[in-house]
Amino acid sequence: YIGAGAAVGIIGIVHAIRSVRATRSQSGANGWRSRLGETPRGRGDIPMLAAIGVYLMSTLAMVLLCVYLLEDDDFPFVFMLAFGFLLTPLLSYVNARMAGLTGQSVSFPMVREGAFILSGYSGIDIWFVPIPYADHGRRAQLFREVELTGTKFSSLIKAELLVLPLSLICGFVFWSLIWKMGPIPSPAFQYAQTYWHLIALRQCLWYSATLGGDSLFHEAIKGIWVGGGFAFAGGSFLLLSWLRLPVSLIYGFVRGLSALPHLLIPEMAGALLARYVLEKRFGQRTWRQYAPVLLAGYACGMGLIGMSAVAIALISKSVTQIRY
Repeated sequence: YIGAGAAVGIIGIVHAIRSVRATRSQSGANGWRSRLGETPRGRGDIPMLAAIGVYLMSTLAMVLLCVYLLEDDDFPFVFMLAFGFLLTPLLSYVNARMAGLTGQSVSFPMVREGAFILSGYSGIDIWFVPIPYADHGRRAQLFREVELTGTKFSSLIKAELLVLPLSLICGFVFWSLIWKMGPIPSPAFQYAQTYWHLIALRQCLWYSATLGGDSLFHEAIKGIWVGGGFAFAGGSFLLLSWLRLPVSLIYGFVRGLSALPHLLIPEMAGALLARYVLEKRFGQRTWRQYAPVLLAGYACGMGLIGMSAVAIALISKSVTQIRY
């Protein structure tokens, strides 16, 4: 997965660079510069230069916070700057374009972990520091949704500012309620009892990589498998491009490597049902217009049912507890 994901990430960057060059050749340098200062009227857009300035200030604050938390540790400062001011903008831009062009997203797997290991840092403190590395590319899709619904971007910011304190207050209330129900993990919290040990082992695998000596990480990660995955994904992409076949097969392959079977099998069954039954019955054009609406309705209903089930479970477990 690490090697194949790295190959897909490089492919996404190459496509993004080609798209940027094509856009610049069509609009010219003056058109590119004018887009930095001008914003559409009536949408409440923040000027591009102001948005970039806010990002730079917030990222710098995160970097300084990391330096303060690490105190006298010897983690290279340049790595934090690269995460905040190079990798995050690059990955966000690539995924914003990929979401618009293909509906898919790409990522460089284990970049954060690899930087920690290659830096020569010794200890585990770095794993708990909020490194400024994130993918903001999907926010571009949200902005497009807001634009299509006629909502101002300034209204979106106001809603976020309103939700933040409410989420913090309600979160602390529910966390304290859940914590007082019983020991965690325990039979009252079956998910934690089932998966916490697995999650802890997975995290311990990475944390041990910076402790030195013969760690679990060096036993689990094999360079030949990483190189083989990279060569297979990159070679398959070149072969499909040369044969002029859909290259989305590579993205699906990498996504399948990182997902669990109980998620992918129903998804595959649904895709086959839509392709060979529903499209033939309703027509390809009509079905593809209905599908997003059905997905939105299903997601809404599933969310309501899930939250209702959680509420009922919390109430029942807070009133009675079964000891077996």
